[in-house]
Amino acid sequence: MISRTRIIRRAGSWLGNTLLVLFGVSLLAFVLTYLTPGDLAENMLTSQGAQPTGEMIALMRERLGLDRPLWEQYFNWLGRLLQGDLGVSFSNGTPIMSDFAARLPLTLGLTVAALACTWLIAVPVALFAASRPGRPFDAAVRLVSYVGSAVPAFLIGLLVLQSFGVQLHLFPIAATQDLVGMIKPTLNQTLAMVRWYIRQVRAIALEEFDRPYIGGLRIRGMSRARICLHVLRNIAAPLCTLGATSFGALLAGSAVVEAIFSWKGIGNYALAAITAKDYPVIQAYVLWCAVVFLIANTVADLLAFVLDPRLSDAPAAKRSRHGSGDDSASIRIQRPDLTSISVTSPPRYRRRLLPKLSPLTAWLVLAGILAVIGAVALLADAIAPQDPYVTSVAAALQPPGAEHWLGTDNLGRDVFSRVVVGLRPTLSVAVTVVCCALVLGTIVGVVSALLGGAADAAIQRLTAVFQSFPEFILALAFASMLGPGFVSAVAALTLASWTGIARYARVLTLQIRQAPYVQAARMNGVPGVVIFLRHMVPNIGSPLLVMAASGLGSVILNLATLSFVGLGLPQPTSEWGTMISDGRPYLQIAPWLLAGPGIALFLVTLAVNLFADASQDVLAVNAADPKTQRESPQNSAAEAESETREVETK
Repeated sequence: MISRTRIIRRAGSWLGNTLLVLFGVSLLAFVLTYLTPGDLAENMLTSQGAQPTGEMIALMRERLGLDRPLWEQYFNWLGRLLQGDLGVSFSNGTPIMSDFAARLPLTLGLTVAALACTWLIAVPVALFAASRPGRPFDAAVRLVSYVGSAVPAFLIGLLVLQSFGVQLHLFPIAATQDLVGMIKPTLNQTLAMVRWYIRQVRAIALEEFDRPYIGGLRIRGMSRARICLHVLRNIAAPLCTLGATSFGALLAGSAVVEAIFSWKGIGNYALAAITAKDYPVIQAYVLWCAVVFLIANTVADLLAFVLDPRLSDAPAAKRSRHGSGDDSASIRIQRPDLTSISVTSPPRYRRRLLPKLSPLTAWLVLAGILAVIGAVALLADAIAPQDPYVTSVAAALQPPGAEHWLGTDNLGRDVFSRVVVGLRPTLSVAVTVVCCALVLGTIVGVVSALLGGAADAAIQRLTAVFQSFPEFILALAFASMLGPGFVSAVAALTLASWTGIARYARVLTLQIRQAPYVQAARMNGVPGVVIFLRHMVPNIGSPLLVMAASGLGSVILNLATLSFVGLGLPQPTSEWGTMISDGRPYLQIAPWLLAGPGIALFLVTLAVNLFADASQDVLAVNAADPKTQRESPQNSAAEAESETREVETK
């Protein structure tokens, strides 16, 4: 049992860490409004439909306090925030807090209902599949969940709207603000989350089913249902962590879902504010999402401690193994590595779509497919049968045929040509984002690990601030302030996705620093630069490249979602999310406007995800090879990750 003194010290450490993160969150939310190009006062006057003069701009700057020093503006804003004053909406002139209070129950109700439905479906299905890995049911579950992960949530929403609202007439097209109206958005959120959730729960359960006590239960003749209950009890703690993560994903996705189904929650309110450039509302929405996400993670941590008392002894056991007398253990639980769980599972349970191919052969096949996709993107102008930008009113909304393979849009442009040409900007943004996130995350993680001490702790606090926001919410916030465009989309998606790579780079660097061959090089007087370039960079490079590749699919989907809400690549760029958004009003009479870019988005995302999994397989095989095991950074990554958790609360 943990002594009362240790409990108080841990609680105080957690409180101090949380306050620092909240301070960083408030600072980031405050800075968001200053990312807008041009003068903030002039932008606000313009968004209200006024033709600003110099006098009007000066009065607005005085009203907003922009004529004061920046630090004074921040503390004035923070003081009002602590009193519950989120400001006034420039769109309708009402207090933002009152608008939030009226819409908060709708958003939370939708999120909690979707999370409950996801649990009720995903947990039993994943446990049953994991209890007999490799069987037809397990293969079918993995295939459905994997294929479903390549479909964007907003496209699922449009399909639900078309099927249940337009075709079957089961529910009204515009959702009523009651339990009946909540069915369609809840179904959308559940379908979007359950595919990912099944993969996570199955991966966690597979680890538990591989433990020795499971064999003993089977020898005693215990039924599969009772064994699954034992497993469920033992994986309750990581499921709590998973619940907090999925709560943040549902909260982030609620903005687009609420807009599709006219659900008058906070997300719909925020998207309307983005369209109207109502910066105080955007700022309040981002801050609210971060606070709710932090609360969800805190509740998940507490539940994990209650459900699994072994977690309270884990830091002590770690210290006894290392011989450390430091009693400032982290109160944070040892969370599973959800990044690795999402793309890997124990090798003996792997069942690939091409089971007869070796990992390296499968990787080469998928690399060839991606090479073909890249070639199509580069030669899109030559491959497209028609000019994708030529309009023809007489040929508008023609169905697919011999002349137009995927039909034409409302301006008479050839949809197939636009889909082919749209591959280039999609891959350009996605690859640029992955490269930028890889460079930024690697630099931050390696520098943090090499510096150590106070500098390491400060960098980890900064990383924790960015991780306090759901990824898409942070991308949405940056994109709304910077406006649509290539540079804005790259910056917004990069700033929302670099933290995972930074933490992983730090973990790998900490492990490599303690490797015997690095210690031997230091004892032989090898310069630090040579050690870093010759031993550390090659060993951390491959895992980081694989992790970056595993995020390419999510970047493509996030880009399409940003374009769908008008914050990605604007017209006349033939970006697939923009094409789906433009075709939404013609869903009933011209469904091919959504089918063409939707299928292309699905196939490219699926190919990228398969390539990322194949890369993980190749990396796992190399790590298991005795010839490379000595220098493999995966061998001690778990120990380095636990050190990361301890640094967060020192």
